Amino acid sequence: MMRSVRGRQMKAVPSERENLQRVVLAAVMVALLIIAAALGLIAWATTSVDAVERTKEEALVQRRLDRSLEQMAEDVNSASIWNDTVVALEGTPDLPWLQTNLGDYYADYMNHVVTIVYSPEGEVVQFSRESESVAPRTQTAFTTAMAPYAAEARRASMAAHRRGATGFSAVFNRSAVVRIGNETWLVAISTIVPEDGTITRPATDPVVISAKPISNLLVSLKSDLAIVNARYLAPGSDATASITVRDNSGAPIGVIAWTPDAPGRALLLDAAPIMLGVVFLLILGSAVLFRWIGDISRALSANEAALTEARDRAEAANEAKSRFLANMSHELRTPLNGVIGMAEVMAVGPLPAPQREALDILRSSAANLTNLIEQILQVTRLERDDVQVTSETFDPAEVIATAVEAHRAAAAGKGLTLTLEGERLGQRRGDSLHLRQIVDSLVDNAVSYTSTGEVTVRTASLGDTIRVVVADTGMGISDHLKPQIFDIFFQGDDSLTKAVGGAGLGLAICSKLVNAMGGAIRLDSEAGQGATFTVDLPMPEATERLPQAA
Repeated sequence: MMRSVRGRQMKAVPSERENLQRVVLAAVMVALLIIAAALGLIAWATTSVDAVERTKEEALVQRRLDRSLEQMAEDVNSASIWNDTVVALEGTPDLPWLQTNLGDYYADYMNHVVTIVYSPEGEVVQFSRESESVAPRTQTAFTTAMAPYAAEARRASMAAHRRGATGFSAVFNRSAVVRIGNETWLVAISTIVPEDGTITRPATDPVVISAKPISNLLVSLKSDLAIVNARYLAPGSDATASITVRDNSGAPIGVIAWTPDAPGRALLLDAAPIMLGVVFLLILGSAVLFRWIGDISRALSANEAALTEARDRAEAANEAKSRFLANMSHELRTPLNGVIGMAEVMAVGPLPAPQREALDILRSSAANLTNLIEQILQVTRLERDDVQVTSETFDPAEVIATAVEAHRAAAAGKGLTLTLEGERLGQRRGDSLHLRQIVDSLVDNAVSYTSTGEVTVRTASLGDTIRVVVADTGMGISDHLKPQIFDIFFQGDDSLTKAVGGAGLGLAICSKLVNAMGGAIRLDSEAGQGATFTVDLPMPEATERLPQAA
């Protein structure tokens, strides 16, 4: 009996083991199914995130293309709605004037490459390429492609509602994408109309066409929107991320393609250790999966925020560029007209008193223009971090006094008291040229924005640091404007811009120079209570001494 029971028990053991094996096998299969489902979900989520990101980038690139075309049309209007341009095309066209004020202007300030000017009769009178005048007969491919657009503009200029108007109400402008040979161009077309009714308008308006290659747009996609490997391909080319470029008729003429951002794939690689942990820790699999999905969502939100920020920065940069060009066009044009006009007067005979007065005007205008251009170049160098700070032995007090003295006549002309006070600073090691530029900018700003009272410049020695304080009794600065006071082109509101003038570069240059020299600048001001700028610059005492004047 015992033997048979033992035999039955021995037969029962393998059966229980098999059941246990079946349970384990079933559990393993379920685990594998869960892992497979999880991996499938991860792959789907990764692909979906990348697809959403690609769609957003495509919309962003399309918007940039559309905005670039709109911006070109706005840029062209800055010189096409101008009495002087209409006058330059009356009778025999003034070709040098057209090259300077249209061809050079669009090339130097708008980064346009080609500018074509048509007479009121529809003839090409000026062709400028890369800021150089070229013979139109050598550019037949371009002029032939542009002829329909010029004809369209001339027809549109004959509309009754435009003939009786001036300025923006009279102008016809548009933009287009045009393929010429193997190149694709962004083109802006505008009629040339007077800004007011003080001059006679021709029966048919002249036309100006300005263009730049689409390659310029590709460069801005990388620098402004962080688009990677942007390239221009033939129509129908296969690409992971792309938009189709169409001509005036809607026909595809090319494809802008790029390598799309893949936050899902990048996050998948980062999550690989976690997924291996899921394989070995099935109990924590669900938690890890939910956490991973949460990471995906957060990554998408963060990337969307980054794209939005990049878009806002790009649009802000375009707005700053537009304001810059508008300011510079106005500021440069007035002194330039003074230089040209007075030069013509000087060319006639000797120089009696009236001519001497004209000569003074010429010099003043030239000085203003030179200073403004220098400020623009200085900002460009500072933006590129292309400013070298030197170290030499000099007397800061003499440099500061020279900079202050340069503004004494301007201060006296406004009835202001300009005072320089402070202790001797001794001979120091530092950059004398940049120190003078800093003091010059601060004193110029103080005199410009102070109508009554005084401007005081104080100096002090703080060991190996010198301090320069410029205080005025001017209009002061409101708290909400202080964070922007050192921004490029910032001038407060439009009323200040009209009252004071300038391009809003002085304080920006001053701040950047101070930072480049390792110093610090701060502002203390309240609206209506004047402003005080304090600059601290590291300038150790010199071990060697400059020779004293006899």
